Amino acid sequence: MKEYKIERYDEQQATAEELKAYYDFFMEILAEARPDEPKRPYDKFIKQVLVHSKSMLIKRWVIWEDEKIIAYAIIYKTLDGENQHFPEVDIFVLPPFRRQGIGRLMLVKLNEECIKLNCTKLEFSTFSNTPCGSEFLSAIGAEKCTTEYVNQMIVKDLDIELMESWITKASERAMDYEIDLWVDAYPEIELEAFTKLYNDFWNSIPTGSLDYEYEELTPERLRNEMDSKIKRGWKNWIMVAKHKSSCEYAGFTSLIFTGFNPEMLNQGNTGVAIAHRNKGLGRWLKASLIKHVLSEMPNVKKIRSENDTTNTPMLNINKQMGFKPIYSESYWQITTENVKTYLDGLKLIHNEIK
Repeated sequence: MKEYKIERYDEQQATAEELKAYYDFFMEILAEARPDEPKRPYDKFIKQVLVHSKSMLIKRWVIWEDEKIIAYAIIYKTLDGENQHFPEVDIFVLPPFRRQGIGRLMLVKLNEECIKLNCTKLEFSTFSNTPCGSEFLSAIGAEKCTTEYVNQMIVKDLDIELMESWITKASERAMDYEIDLWVDAYPEIELEAFTKLYNDFWNSIPTGSLDYEYEELTPERLRNEMDSKIKRGWKNWIMVAKHKSSCEYAGFTSLIFTGFNPEMLNQGNTGVAIAHRNKGLGRWLKASLIKHVLSEMPNVKKIRSENDTTNTPMLNINKQMGFKPIYSESYWQITTENVKTYLDGLKLIHNEIK
């Protein structure tokens, strides 16, 4: 195997040439993983790289071949909350350089760095369009814990009359509730109450066998995440439902326009608090928000949503709206200890061969 050198990639200190190499690398990776998407505009992509939430630690590494990035690894680690031991990590290798041990080389670096950061478990994700990722994680002994479908709805096929009927029925079934629209910000006076609802949603998301701890997200973390989206140039709409008499937030949904594809919106999170379910709030919120945003952005032709395969209530709503699966994304976990055991085993085999 050729000797490759792993280098830290500091996006904040990168030269224009290094940023362009990073962009070229990911356009090749995304073309394989999401072949139906157009190439992302350079300025918008780089802004996403350079801006991130203050609640997140991000560390990147690359391998160069001449002036071209051929492999990449990243750690996303939260700086607050109960799951700081369990970062999201990823490894990408360009197709011509796969099956040469480069992924394992990156794995050594990731695991060493995660141990230094007091992490005990790693979360990877893989796309159905790139089976090499699943093959790699299976080989190292990672556990596939849950799978999400990426679903897409074609706007021209949206049944507007159905959306109107959801709104009408909700006004009859949920007379004790009112809805409101927030754009590009959480009202500061409402953020603490909304965070309570968000935590109810966040900790009810199906996660399969992922070993997450119950997490109490803070208003600061939600504020930081929203601030990072705005600085990237994303447009954000959040529709919320509030119980009139108690003034308790009962549900929410969101839509996001990243600008990567001028004809596409992304469906953000949707949640209804357990105590307020079975009143049609989810349908009311989604129908009201989608009508509003499409009137504001008439050039949008498709909307994408990610839903866990076991999240039956949300899958049912999306199916009725016309969302259909186009590919899937799976989430895997493995302990840093088991990664080390795997890598030590490779060293043993290598020494025996020598």
